[in-house]
Amino acid sequence: MKILILGGFLGSGKTTILLQLAQYLTEASDTASDSKIVILENEAGQKSIDNKLLESSGLFVKTLFNGCICCSLSGEIVPAIIKIEETCHPEWLIIETTGLAYPGMIQENLKKAIWMDSVICTVVDSFRWKRFLTPMYELIKGQVSDADIIFLNKKDLVESTVLDEIKQDIAVFQKEKKQALCFCVSALEPIPPEILNTVREVIS
Repeated sequence: MKILILGGFLGSGKTTILLQLAQYLTEASDTASDSKIVILENEAGQKSIDNKLLESSGLFVKTLFNGCICCSLSGEIVPAIIKIEETCHPEWLIIETTGLAYPGMIQENLKKAIWMDSVICTVVDSFRWKRFLTPMYELIKGQVSDADIIFLNKKDLVESTVLDEIKQDIAVFQKEKKQALCFCVSALEPIPPEILNTVREVIS
């Protein structure tokens, strides 16, 4: 089972990208398992709207409400992941985090708790990047610094020079590790197949 941790701030467009990625992975899968993809949603509140959208698209979704997964992998979280692997045998497990989560902490805790490797994909809100960069500096840094793949979403709402500046900021955040693959996308158009295929190759 390959694990993808999908992070990004509230309203960045994680679910929109997740739907396209999950559909592509399902169609590209050659596994015999009925559950090619399982999505584990980590919600900080008591209601989940996104999972209704995901389930209506034919995806299997498990939602956890007991706080942020990056803080602890105790309680129902570890048993849920183990049970998913043992009963569903999916080719991919996608963990969609809360908008306030630190994907790197989740990755580290997964490794420590159940010895599972994972890939981090972070969705960046290009339109609100400059507005949030100073007041939420540590959170934004934490969400992109350990990412292997970054989607700069809402490219249609900003100039290309802004996208270049965001890439430069991200490069600074990632100076201690290999630079992430960075893709500029928009909810107004489908993600190109070549980008989705590249993502698949990285997480396979």
